[in-house]
Formats: sequence, structure tokens, C-alpha cells
Amino acid sequence: MNNIVSSINTIESYKWIRAIALLAALIHFIVVIFIVVSRINYRYELEWVEGASLIQVYRIYTGQSLYTQPSLQYIPMIYPPLFFYLAAIIAKFTGISFLPLRLVSFASTIGSLLIIYFIVKQKTRSALIGLIAAGSFVAVFRLGGAWFDIARVDMLFIFLSLVGVYFLVKQETKYAVFAGILFALALLTKQTGLPVFVFIVVATFILFRKQTVPLLGGFVIPTLLTFFYLNASTGGWYKYFIYTVPTSFLLRWSSLQNILQISFQAELLIIIIGFSPLVFGFQEAIHDKEHLFYYFGSMGFIAASILARLGHEAYDNNILPAYAGLAILFGIGIEWMTSHFYFKIVSRNLFQSMVWLVVIAQFIWLRYDPIRQIPTQNDRQAGDALVSEIKAASGEVLIPYHNYLALYAGKKVYFHFVALDGIRSLRTNTRPELKEILNQFHSTSFRLFIMDLPDNLIQINHCADTQSINYESADTFYPVTGYSVRPTIRYEDCP
Repeated sequence: MNNIVSSINTIESYKWIRAIALLAALIHFIVVIFIVVSRINYRYELEWVEGASLIQVYRIYTGQSLYTQPSLQYIPMIYPPLFFYLAAIIAKFTGISFLPLRLVSFASTIGSLLIIYFIVKQKTRSALIGLIAAGSFVAVFRLGGAWFDIARVDMLFIFLSLVGVYFLVKQETKYAVFAGILFALALLTKQTGLPVFVFIVVATFILFRKQTVPLLGGFVIPTLLTFFYLNASTGGWYKYFIYTVPTSFLLRWSSLQNILQISFQAELLIIIIGFSPLVFGFQEAIHDKEHLFYYFGSMGFIAASILARLGHEAYDNNILPAYAGLAILFGIGIEWMTSHFYFKIVSRNLFQSMVWLVVIAQFIWLRYDPIRQIPTQNDRQAGDALVSEIKAASGEVLIPYHNYLALYAGKKVYFHFVALDGIRSLRTNTRPELKEILNQFHSTSFRLFIMDLPDNLIQINHCADTQSINYESADTFYPVTGYSVRPTIRYEDCP
């Protein structure tokens, strides 16, 4: 009788622990929704390169070419166009601001969470585990750079890649073609799509061989057509910015160990559970083609993430594809451990409870302060004051770190520093396009320069009266994510 009561209590405890794990995941969902709702319509940058993305959308919105010869007025970013065109379509209804770009990113985040849920639910036949897997991706919000609603290309790229994986696993020709098209669209969003697709093709050839040709056809045809069209219609500048400039970036292999530690240490429990079937049930795992395919796909996401993180001025957002892949493995690993693997010396319910306690511990480990992810009223006021100052300037204004502020102030917009830095990464100052930009700079009369960092070029070539920009506090008007830079120096050209 005592044994029966003890078993009942163990079962009840197991149910409560699973409920707490689900609650932990839901709390992360709620926190992210709170953050996004609080900041998605914030008028200024949440991350310092958002402004460059806004100018890209503005050019499409006003009928200008996205890829042109670089000039003092405009230097294209190094990303393919799909994200910017989608945001420009929404901007037709909302007007030009960060809102349409952030809507595309957050809609892509919601779509990614749904795909992770459906993949894991289909594989494990458990809605609960599907929610936990999606929750594990939500929980890396801060670890991945607080990027779910940022006006950058990453979340759309992840969504398209995940949908491609979802349809490819169905192992039907029509779905393989559609998956290929989705991976082509992912590449048309961010170049990271190429290494991901290479892993996917290898996995498909090994596991779903009949689907390899349809997959390749769906990918190669639209990829080549869009490339040749965009390159021809821009006089070769599309290739220059999308392939020539990015491939010149040096990979910082010396920082690999540090990146792995920073990026994956906090996901250690997810990694352990996700790879446990491969370690403890190797024979079973390798004979499950669908499960093995998810391992291949996730390794593609991880490899692409690490390569991107090693690149030029890369930030935490580049690891997000790896976190998405690990979320799928995490959900499948939970189901495998609780259904197939437990120590004989431990009761099944007790072992399952231990697994779910580890899940809860992982959600707790990924906690962060949500308030720090939301701009303050002081930030808004500082931005408004800066725009008013720029608007009041009597002549041309150069704001290379935040060129969108000139757009807000009704001034002529000039290049963004991050785009210029891309050209300079080609490691030669003799390139005609760079020399032409410098010549234009020397011959242009600016009344006001607003900089984040000191710049000798301005002081050498202009009679500059240097002043500091003052804020309400030491923390005011910094972006909430990405590199911490804000306008700090004002150069007024001497009469």
C-alpha cells in the first residue's frame, strides 16, 4: 500500500514539474511580448545600424536603386534586398519609420517559433514539448542580442530557413522544390544562407536522396535568375556589395574559443539534452532518418552562426540560427530522454522528473532584466532635441553613425559609417570608389558634423570648432543592444 501511495505521489510530482517547466517557458514568452510592445514603435535606433537599414528602405520607398556606385550621399549595405523590399511594402501603409522594418522582423520571429513548435510537435507527438522547444528559443532573447524585433535581416533569414527544413522533411518532390525556393529566399535575405544550404544538401543526399535534385532545382534556378537580374540591372554593383565586399572580411579565428564560450555556455543544458540521443542511443538515432536530418540541419545552423560571428564587427545576433537549431534538438532530446532512456536504479517517473528539473534550470539560467531592453523617456527626449538641433542648422549636416537623423530633420542624407567601413575592409586605399568618396568629402561644405567618436579627417580638412554633446545622464540615448555608441561630439565648421 505504501508503495502504491509513493508511486502516485511521484506521478503527481512529475506532472507538477512539467507544469512549472511550461510556466517558465510562458514567462519568457510574456516578457518578450512586453519588451517588443514597449519599444517596437520607438522612433530612434534600438541598435546602431538600424538607421542604415531604414535608409535602404527609404530608397526603395522613394523609387531609388538599392545598389549603386558608392558616393558621399549613399553607400549600400552588404545585404541582399528581400528584407528591405518587404519592409518597403509595409511602409506604403505605415509611412517611413522603423516600425515596418521591426514588424517584418517580429513577424518572422513569431513564424520561427511556430515552425519550431510544429517540427518538434510532429516529431515527438507532444504539444507540451513543442511549446518547451519554442520557449527555449524565446529564452535566448538577450543572449542572442535582444534581436527579435530589430530592424535587421536576421529574423527573416532564420524564418525562411526553418520553413525550408520543415517542408523538406516531408520527403515529397513538390515540398523539396518549395524548400529549395525558401532556401533561395533565405540567401536573398542574408548570405549566411549559403553555408546552411550546403549542410542541408549534404543531409538530403545522404538521407532523402530522391529529394536532392528537386531541392537543388528549387534553389539554384531562382538564385541564379535573381543574381543575374540584380547584377545586370545595377551595373555590377550588386555583386560588388553582396559578394566582393563581404568575402574580403577577415575571420578572427583567434577569438573562436572565446566566442564558443560566450555564445554556448549559457545553453549548456540545452546542448546536453539535445545531443543526448546521439551519445547514449547512437544506433537508434542514426537509424531515425528524420532525427538525423535535424542533427545535420542544426549543425548547418551552428556552423553558419560561428562563421558569421568570427567575421567583421559581428555581434551576438549572428548566433541566433544556432539557437534555433538547438531549440529543435532540445525538444526532441527531452522526448527521447523521458521515453527511451533512464537509469535502471532510478524509477522512471523520478528520472523523468529529473529531466524536467534540468529544463526548468535552463530557463532560469537564461533570465535577464527586461527593463534594460526598453528605451526610456529620457532617450526619446534626447533624440528629439538632437533632431531639432540638426533641423536648425543653417547648412549641410554630416551624421555618419546615425544618418537617418538627417532624414528626420528634413536634411540631405549622407552615407552611413558601417557601409563605408565595409568598402575600407577591402584593405586598399587605392580603390577608385573609395578615392572618389574622399574627393567628394573634401569638396563638400558642411556646416555641422555630429560624431560618435573623434575624427581626425574632419579636424584636418575643416576648420572645426569641437564641442561635447551633453545628455540627461551617462546612460541616455545609447542603443539598448549592439555596440554602445551615441552622438558625443559636435564639430561646427568655422566661418
